[in-house]
Amino acid sequence: MAISETTLKDVMLMLIDDLNQKGGGLLGRPIEAVVVDPASDWPLFAEKARELIEGEQVDVVFGCWTSVSRKSVLPVFEELNGLLFYPVQYEGEESSKNVFYTGAAPNQQAIPAVEYLMSEDSGGAERFVLLGTDYVYPRTTNKILRAFLHAKGVGDEDIMELHAVRALRLADHRRRPQGVRLPGQAAGDRTAGPAFGPGRPLARATCRCRAACSSSAFWALSCWRPPPPAATRLRTRSSR
Repeated sequence: MAISETTLKDVMLMLIDDLNQKGGGLLGRPIEAVVVDPASDWPLFAEKARELIEGEQVDVVFGCWTSVSRKSVLPVFEELNGLLFYPVQYEGEESSKNVFYTGAAPNQQAIPAVEYLMSEDSGGAERFVLLGTDYVYPRTTNKILRAFLHAKGVGDEDIMELHAVRALRLADHRRRPQGVRLPGQAAGDRTAGPAFGPGRPLARATCRCRAACSSSAFWALSCWRPPPPAATRLRTRSSR
């Protein structure tokens, strides 16, 4: 997930530096960033979380880019009473006093995007592909979207769910979708758009600036949010 995390990590470090230089830090104390790299290894996320809270004595963690990494660290934060700011949209169906969920749930992002694809302004899409990488966030969001589409009168024959790497196989499909919804992550961004051709409405769950720059071949409804970076941890220096 480095393609998504690196830019956001750099932005957070820039903001910390700016806050320390202009504002003297937080509550009169300079802020120190402790950066770790779990290397997209989900069990390693839990180990790094414990290391940060117990070893580094951090006060707050900004991190995790996927729901599976968040679910890996959640037991650690609840056990040690740590505080995690989760930086991206998520599938809902989870609530913890140890987590600030800063991104949108499906009813705030995915469903409004699909409603727009179905509207006259967007061409009134009637056939959909729900495309995403194979893990908890796309699976759960697609399940919610399928139920929503059913409620709107769209039948199963007009709804297709695909893993991102299979997107290119749709290029010559005789019933090409009129609306494409991507609840996936970085791996799906690079392959999805070209597979469906120019002018095909595409609703992304996430969209980095780099991805947006490469989207000229197709129209994209991007439900983008600017979250803090994964794998960035903060602690305040103390004289204690």
